[in-house]
Amino acid sequence: MAEYTTYYLQTERGQSPVEEFIDELDQAAQRKFFFKRSLLEEFGPRLPQPHAKHLAENLYELRLESHGVQIRVFYCFDGKRIILVHAMKKKTQQLPVRELAVAIERKRAYFASTRDH
Repeated sequence: MAEYTTYYLQTERGQSPVEEFIDELDQAAQRKFFFKRSLLEEFGPRLPQPHAKHLAENLYELRLESHGVQIRVFYCFDGKRIILVHAMKKKTQQLPVRELAVAIERKRAYFASTRDH
């Protein structure tokens, strides 16, 4: 049984950008995502490369590839909850600074909103 549970971040406007991103992937990529997500739920922060990578304080990327396209799903931990905050198709070797900034901002907004409740 999974030790952790994943949740899609919801924005203030009620959107779920990661869930929408995953829904737009083809079936093969979706299957790979759900398999990697199950590994993440089982192993949490112990999930090693090449499946996951630590990027910054409490910010990680779930790594998958489909049809030669690198897909990254950014997440953070809130206790035993895994919050999926951002996703992208990676087109260059280097992680785009803008994409990392979006992930960091969404993580910050998530924790700010949880303190308000």
